[in-house]
Amino acid sequence: MVNLNELYYSGTHEYVRLEGEYGYVGLTDYAHNIIGEVDHLALPEVGKEFEAGEKIGMLTTKSNISTALTLPISGVVVAINKDVESKPSLLNDATSENWIVKVALIDEAELDNLMDIEEYKEKIAQ
Repeated sequence: MVNLNELYYSGTHEYVRLEGEYGYVGLTDYAHNIIGEVDHLALPEVGKEFEAGEKIGMLTTKSNISTALTLPISGVVVAINKDVESKPSLLNDATSENWIVKVALIDEAELDNLMDIEEYKEKIAQ
């Protein structure tokens, strides 16, 4: 089980779970509650490099609402969660347990620009 206190949160409701020089990026539970049940994902290719804040894919819900998935930190996509890619509805159950992309971090210092759990809770309470 993911410890939510160990995640880094973006203002666009993605999280980063750090493991060594890699970041596992996913959608927060709060975002899922806003957009609804995800039933389709368009994801980037492995090997592609992105800057922090850049759009890396799209999520589409059962009610046909699409929203961009952005990368909270600069990195190179090294893996896609094949389980989530083949069955996007996994994001409807436990989004914080189901990462979407794994990236090799370019600049770990960028994590300082993200929020911890307390800051994120304050943001979503507004």
